[in-house]
Amino acid sequence: MVMDKLALHTLLFRITQLQKAHLRPRMRSCDLTQGQPKVLHYLAKHAPCRQIEIARSCNIEAATASKLLDNMEAKGLICREAVPSDKRAVAVVMSEQGKQAFMKWQSRYREVEQIACRGFDESEKALLWNLLERVYENLQEAAVEEDAHA
Repeated sequence: MVMDKLALHTLLFRITQLQKAHLRPRMRSCDLTQGQPKVLHYLAKHAPCRQIEIARSCNIEAATASKLLDNMEAKGLICREAVPSDKRAVAVVMSEQGKQAFMKWQSRYREVEQIACRGFDESEKALLWNLLERVYENLQEAAVEEDAHA
């Protein structure tokens, strides 16, 4: 490793902090709060689904997911529906208001992606995504292994 370069964890932390600084006002413009865009993104691809599936996908505790979903339901972003085949189960779906907020959010976070990748050609963007996905998968695998040995 070249010594004048930032350590990977420092670089990733700084990127995350800058990304959040750009995303927060955009979230507010969509009337969304922290955690809600991630849930809407999951629901856009996987609804109807159960609360535990959302928690797992978003890497949050079930209790945190429950509170987040309660707030989203109160804002009209999601609906909870009974599952006919299981009287105890509840399915979570995006409401029409949630779909509109998600569409607006998609355009807002793409603005930040464009800022972050300014000056990159398509092959550089593809390489960046591939490398970041590999870093994520490596860390995810290590977490699973550590949990298994704990």
